[in-house]
Amino acid sequence: MPRLSPFAIFSEDRRRLGIVNGENFVFSLPLRSPFAIFAHKFHVMYYVKKRLEISAAHQLRLSYESKCENLHGHNWIITVYCRAQELNSDGMVIDFSVIKNLIKERLDHKNLNEILPFNPTAENIAHWICNEIPHCYKVEVQESENNTACYEAD
Repeated sequence: MPRLSPFAIFSEDRRRLGIVNGENFVFSLPLRSPFAIFAHKFHVMYYVKKRLEISAAHQLRLSYESKCENLHGHNWIITVYCRAQELNSDGMVIDFSVIKNLIKERLDHKNLNEILPFNPTAENIAHWICNEIPHCYKVEVQESENNTACYEAD
């Protein structure tokens, strides 16, 4: 019997493959089918989301005059999104405490200009966090109630 992919097969194909009429059966087509190229779109994915708050100061370097060029602080809300096709040996995408520790230890109650090697805009911070956290594909950085930046890796 040929390997099957998750697409419909018609009754004549069911008989040819030896599948008895009336069997309950999920859609399938032989993998050699041209439709099999879409089979990769149907895969298992696990997602986790971690939201945390930090307090940190920054001073932006801008090409225009702004009060944000002065050192000032925010109570930042950072939301980290991670995903994996398989869980680790502990049954997780990533331990939430790993995300918390990576962000809090590096950024909480710090002057971001002193630790980050770039202009610490919310956009740049979101990008940096996404690169620092294993399995991370998206980060939202909210610096105030109505100001949020988002970085998505793909």
